[in-house]
Amino acid sequence: MSRLLGFLVVLSLLIGCNSTIPSVSDQESSATIPHSSTANTMVDASLCEKWKESTTYVLARTLVACQLLRDDAAYATQLEADVPALVKIDVAELRRHLQVVASIPDPSSDSSLLKPSQVVREYAAAFDLLEANLAAKTPFANGQGDGQRLQVTLESLYMKGAPALSEAVREYGCGM
Repeated sequence: MSRLLGFLVVLSLLIGCNSTIPSVSDQESSATIPHSSTANTMVDASLCEKWKESTTYVLARTLVACQLLRDDAAYATQLEADVPALVKIDVAELRRHLQVVASIPDPSSDSSLLKPSQVVREYAAAFDLLEANLAAKTPFANGQGDGQRLQVTLESLYMKGAPALSEAVREYGCGM
């Protein structure tokens, strides 16, 4: 499993981690994509790109955090001034991308998957714990179990969040 996570981290980093944050108000394209429900709602193609970019960023950085934050020494490394951008876990950046992901409407169809609104709430809570762990500096040794809890939470979120978000953007004509 760790080999697979390692491969996914590298792949995700190559795909989306060096991207800039899109502004929700940007209107680069006037092209629209038809919504697949019977409501015939149109979604702007630039909005699809923003959703995909931010979703990729959140999922990729979640995998990086799962791989890197496995002990107190890894947390200490994150707090150093010269942490390379490739391995830096920037909670503020994650939250900015999560705001874009939060703009993905829940699909109209009944699904066994989580809805984007649920995924976003769970990611926000995980980012709160991540931020607290970084502030505590010793989430594995402090006796609270927060380091282990964050690991389990992020891994679970990735496994259920990726398909749920992909399904939601596909419903609006935005293939992942």
